[in-house]
Order: sequence, then C-alpha cells, then structure tokens
Amino acid sequence: MLPTLYLHRCTIQGEINLMSVEAQADRLTVHGPLSLRGSTFANEVRMLGATIQSELSLASAKFNAPGDALSLDNANVGNWAKMTNGLRTTAIRRRIG
Repeated sequence: MLPTLYLHRCTIQGEINLMSVEAQADRLTVHGPLSLRGSTFANEVRMLGATIQSELSLASAKFNAPGDALSLDNANVGNWAKMTNGLRTTAIRRRIG
C-alpha cells in the first residue's frame, strides 16, 4: 500500500488504474480512461483541473475522508463519468465540467 501518491501536472498516455491509494492529481491529463473502481480512500482525492479524455469510473469506490473526500473542481471528462454501483463518499466537492 502506498501511503500517498502525488501526480502533479502529469500527462499519462494509456490507462491508469489506482487501486487503494491516496491521490493528489491536480491538473492531471489522461489520454484514455481513468478507473478508481472499487478503491477505498481514507484521505481526500484531489483532481482539480484534471482532464480525462475518455471515461472516469468511480463505481463502487469509497471516499471516506472527513471534509472534502473527492475534489473535482474544473475537471473535464471526455466521454462519461460512472458514479454508481455502490459509490460511497462523505462529500464530493463541486462538480465535473
């Protein structure tokens, strides 16, 4: 288990799959899908200003941080964002653009 994973101003080509990590990914650019499906996060997940050119899957993910559990301010998703199938969060900050 990673204690913390920081992705700042990254460009990732292909799929990224973050299973059970804490993440700060402001201004992240993903040229494909981003799946956090089934992951559990104890601390805030930040993707401020992120661009995901394909799909974002949060299905069955658990965001348990106090305060802002999932921050997606000014994030853009190219196709769709799946937030079903048991998604649980204490708080989602703002919305996806």
